[in-house]
Amino acid sequence: MAYPVPEDWTISGILNKNGVPFSEGKVYADNLKNGLFQQIAESGISADGSFELGYSNWNFQEGDSSIEFSTIRIRVEDYQGNNLWTSNIYKEPSSSLNIGSIDILKHPDENGDCRFLEPSKMSKATF
Repeated sequence: MAYPVPEDWTISGILNKNGVPFSEGKVYADNLKNGLFQQIAESGISADGSFELGYSNWNFQEGDSSIEFSTIRIRVEDYQGNNLWTSNIYKEPSSSLNIGSIDILKHPDENGDCRFLEPSKMSKATF
């Protein structure tokens, strides 16, 4: 990515559960930094299953302007905080990432655009 690093970043998509729009929970974006995931954004889910997560470059840079992009995973939880679905890892996402339509009953590899960074390429990553 060329400098300057965009200030505003968004992730959008549509959540389904067995083909029916899912809206009974929240969606989160976690950034991988120093081997640990940190939540950097959260959003409710619209009745049609759509969501949009927004965060700034500060959320993943934390003062280190040499970091050009986040390394993101998406989580979906119900209102009780139970994890329903977690994506694979998006490494070097664009500042406007649309992950498409996701069925939370399917494994991330079965959901189209859910990209994955192999664990062997990440140091100290915990899953």
